[in-house]
Amino acid sequence: PVIPDLATLAENIPTRELKMSTTLRDQFLSTLRIQPGAESTAEAVAIVPQDWQATGDWSFISLLCHRAFNTFRNQAAIQNFGIYYYGDFGPGDTLTAVSRTVVRGRLTWLQATRDSVLVAIATALYDDL
Repeated sequence: PVIPDLATLAENIPTRELKMSTTLRDQFLSTLRIQPGAESTAEAVAIVPQDWQATGDWSFISLLCHRAFNTFRNQAAIQNFGIYYYGDFGPGDTLTAVSRTVVRGRLTWLQATRDSVLVAIATALYDDL
């Protein structure tokens, strides 16, 4: 197979595909709502865009997690971050992420669901600031 020249690689990718992924991300973020709850709790809710390309795109879960974690502290303070995926989702699904600070505030745990069905679990370990 022919290996493309890295200098012209971006030119070889159809512009439509690049715009589509940016548009899907923007659509998802435009529906994102974060509501701080009780002490050390936050809920983030967003709707998966109505496009088949959004089916099972885990980057939506990552965005949701990072936005929820950011309600507690600056993301730059995250020392270790992990997401564990369990379920699928599709266009039009509402994703809900509930995060809680545990273990004296250094660890934040998040559970993402679709219609009360587990989709992902994420953890963030913050620097001891």
